Amino acid sequence: MVNLFNENNKLIKESNKVQKTERDMKELIQRNKEIQDDCKFIDEKVNDGKEFAAVIDKKLDMLMDPVIPKIKEKYADKASLIDQCDEAFDKADAQVNDLEGKLGD
Repeated sequence: MVNLFNENNKLIKESNKVQKTERDMKELIQRNKEIQDDCKFIDEKVNDGKEFAAVIDKKLDMLMDPVIPKIKEKYADKASLIDQCDEAFDKADAQVNDLEGKLGD
């Protein structure tokens, strides 16, 4: 975009040296206007992206501070309970196997 803009500006400057028709000048001016509009659109999109990034950054900061440690604690508690349940299941399974062995005798 910037290169096209610069190229059009060069063409406009050259047109001042060499006589161009009114039609040629209108075309150059129109192309230059279109490029300026595109540049404005891109600039707006970049600014929108920066604003969105700031919102995301703020949300991530809020998320990481109070929530992450609580999630880690809950996960550790859940993992501990699962381990306890696995131990209880293993003991119960061993007792069932022992009873089946005694019944088989």
